[in-house]
Amino acid sequence: MPEPRPRAHLQVENDPRLLAGLAGAVEHLARKGGFSAAATEELVAAVKEACQETFPLLPAGRPALAVILSLHEDRAEIVIEHRGEAVPSAGLDTFLGDPAAPGGLTGLSILSKVDRVQYNTEAGVSRTTLMKNRKTG
Repeated sequence: MPEPRPRAHLQVENDPRLLAGLAGAVEHLARKGGFSAAATEELVAAVKEACQETFPLLPAGRPALAVILSLHEDRAEIVIEHRGEAVPSAGLDTFLGDPAAPGGLTGLSILSKVDRVQYNTEAGVSRTTLMKNRKTG
C-alpha cells in the first residue's frame, strides 16, 4: 500500500503577520519533499506573495483564505482559495502588469519562483494553484 501523501489545510485570516506561520508550514512541506534550500525559499516567497495579492480581494464578511498544501511524488502544490472578488483573468496583461499597482497581480514575479500557476473560479470560489517541481539529479 502506498504511503499517504502529506497534505494540510490552513485558514489564513487577512493579517499579513500570519504569513510567517504559513511560510513555516510551506517550508516544512518542501523540506519533507526533498526540495533544495533555494527551491524551498522560492516556493515560500511565491506563496507569501500570492496571499498578499489575494488579501485585497477578500470581502469584509469573510476575511480568510483557505490554503491547501500537498506534496506529490514529483512536486509540491499550494492551492489558495477564497470566496470574494474573482481573481483577475491571467492573461499577458496580468503577468506584465505593474507590480506597484495596488491590488494588481504580478504573476510574472510569482511564476519566476514556481514552475506553474493556475487561476480558476468555479461556483463562487476563486483558486490560485502554485506548483513547484522537485528537481532530481
